Amino acid sequence: MWVGPLVPGKYDVVIDMDKDGKYTIGTDYIDAGFTVRGRQVGAGFIVTGTFPPIRLALSANPPVINANERATILAQVQTDAGQFVSGATVNFSIVSGQGGQLSANSATTDQNGIATVSLTATQSNTNIVIRATVTHAGRSDQREVTLRVRAPGELGLTIR
Repeated sequence: MWVGPLVPGKYDVVIDMDKDGKYTIGTDYIDAGFTVRGRQVGAGFIVTGTFPPIRLALSANPPVINANERATILAQVQTDAGQFVSGATVNFSIVSGQGGQLSANSATTDQNGIATVSLTATQSNTNIVIRATVTHAGRSDQREVTLRVRAPGELGLTIR
């Protein structure tokens, strides 16, 4: 009945008699502890340690735009073990460059660990640096990505 990964804390052992995935009073059994040499001993188990470190990946799609166009800024949060972190708040800010407007200053990660905002370029011929920061379960990370806004007449060329 535990959904992994387990974070540090105390857990009770539950026997799910009706197999509905939750504790039902009167139907399911929960460990109640026991007495050893006159002393009450807690039941269940304890997970010790700390929440695993997290890592943040950040990208701009597309990485080069024209003035008055929009790019999606995508942040993905994972543990070092590669598990997605959902429900984390990612904060976004413009740390250098001019002529950009973020759609929001923060977004919450979904079940795939992804949080997105958009940036609309309001000025041409500039580089805009966006920083994303996340703190979750006492762990934090931050990354920056640079979005290029073309000058008028500047061509975009992709060589593959």
